[in-house]
Amino acid sequence: MNLAKRSHEDLIQKSSLSNNSTFLKLALAAFNSLPLGKGWGWAALLIINCTLSIVNSQAQTYMNIHLSDGSVTQIDISTIDSITYSVTNPGVLATITTTGVTGISGPSALSGGNITADGGSTITSRGICWSTSPNPTTADDTTLNGTGIGSFTDYLTGLSANTTFYVRAYAINSAGTAYGNQQTFTTGNIFTAGAGVTDIDGNVYPSVIIGTQEWMQQNLRVTHYANGDSINYLPFFPVWSTTSDTNHHWCWYADSSELDIPYGKYYNWYTATDYRNLCPAGWHLPAESDWATLVEYLDPNFPAGTSHVDVGLALTETGNTHWNYNGFLNLYATNSSGFTALPTGSDGGSNLGICAYWWSSNLAFGENLFYLTTGYDVTLTHGITEAYLFGVSVPSRGASIRCLKD
Repeated sequence: MNLAKRSHEDLIQKSSLSNNSTFLKLALAAFNSLPLGKGWGWAALLIINCTLSIVNSQAQTYMNIHLSDGSVTQIDISTIDSITYSVTNPGVLATITTTGVTGISGPSALSGGNITADGGSTITSRGICWSTSPNPTTADDTTLNGTGIGSFTDYLTGLSANTTFYVRAYAINSAGTAYGNQQTFTTGNIFTAGAGVTDIDGNVYPSVIIGTQEWMQQNLRVTHYANGDSINYLPFFPVWSTTSDTNHHWCWYADSSELDIPYGKYYNWYTATDYRNLCPAGWHLPAESDWATLVEYLDPNFPAGTSHVDVGLALTETGNTHWNYNGFLNLYATNSSGFTALPTGSDGGSNLGICAYWWSSNLAFGENLFYLTTGYDVTLTHGITEAYLFGVSVPSRGASIRCLKD
């Protein structure tokens, strides 16, 4: 049974049913300072579970009370008028202050707290909570930063641009949840428009400045290297799905030139990393560390080598114009980074509308900065979009390219 925190006693009300059996209506409650489900060892009477049953009109109905020592007490409910409980020294709330907010950068900021007194019982949980409304609580966005007294810091992530947020540190002990003083801060723009760039074929690309980096805002569409050498067009069907050669190729998705805009072209990894440079002069194919810089700017807590929803949503184009595979509704993307990722699919012939792949310059097998070290591309998947560093692909297969300014 779920217990709701409401009062100092549990009331049992009895009413007669048509078959003269007894029906229990429990006002299941515990007073607000009782942290239900956690740290009940200090209660004078510990009710872990109550099992109620009505056998039939001729039978007795019992309440089973499971005590902290493992024993079970069974009581005939017909003898119960009310149930009360008492608490032995629950202590008082902890003393905590909220650290001022610093490091406001894009969609993240840094704050924390300092617990100077535990109120007489162990701090079982502590962290930061924040909201766009005053006096945030643990029902809002939170971090979890261990136990015990002392100071702690953490990043607030997934923040919207140009928005005021309210922050409080919290500490939980047997007496309840204590909150520190409220801090406020306002985020700025996560990105700004760049100057753009033109490739050797005359294709013009808008660019976006995200943190310290300037990225193309569209996928590459060029058919020549920066020195003027042409790149071979190799139709995807049926060759790309089976080839393992190291020649330089490009193709359109499903061999359809109509998809060049907005999706761009697909290149194999040998083309992407050729010394003649596929990107315009002054720009380059991003390395693994470049992708990491982008991801960690959007979420400083991003765990190396794993997926993260906040990053994926910040990179993904909003709406269902392109992210529309099989009736999927792209409801959560924000594109707050301005990166405007489109679901270009994979290998030039599958998964359009579902996911996106971009080459990096690293052929990373073995030791690497990130956990998924067996590949060399960055992936966004549909649904609640998540970012991955790094996925697995084959150098002869096709993927998109986003160039990064030197």
